Amino acid sequence: MITYHYTSLSNWEKIKKEGLVPYAIGHAELKAVFGEFPFGVWLWTNKPKGIEHTGNVIYQMATKNDLKIVLLRVKVDKEYVLRAPDGRRISLTHSGFIENLQYHIDEPSIIYTEFIDPKNIKLVDIYDIKERLK
Repeated sequence: MITYHYTSLSNWEKIKKEGLVPYAIGHAELKAVFGEFPFGVWLWTNKPKGIEHTGNVIYQMATKNDLKIVLLRVKVDKEYVLRAPDGRRISLTHSGFIENLQYHIDEPSIIYTEFIDPKNIKLVDIYDIKERLK
């Protein structure tokens, strides 16, 4: 299964060596289902385009406090997608806002619950906003 992940360029340098390690996914909807925040890696199931992509880059700049953002292509095994207590795979849709700008509506994503080896992660692009605005 091919998925996508945004992060900072400095995180990418670490990911290239250490892979993607699951972290707490702090969404109230998930805590309601599991009783706690599940651990995993948030992955987009489709490559974001247009305003969805731009919004993701801006969101990452704001949350990572970094002007250099990367998009990664991540190959994962469907077996380790987060499952509900009844065993069904959970596919999340997410709507993103920056102030009043809705940059995506119901974009499909998954939570991957296992470590992702660096060999399964490829750099798609680097978005250096400072350079692109020159």
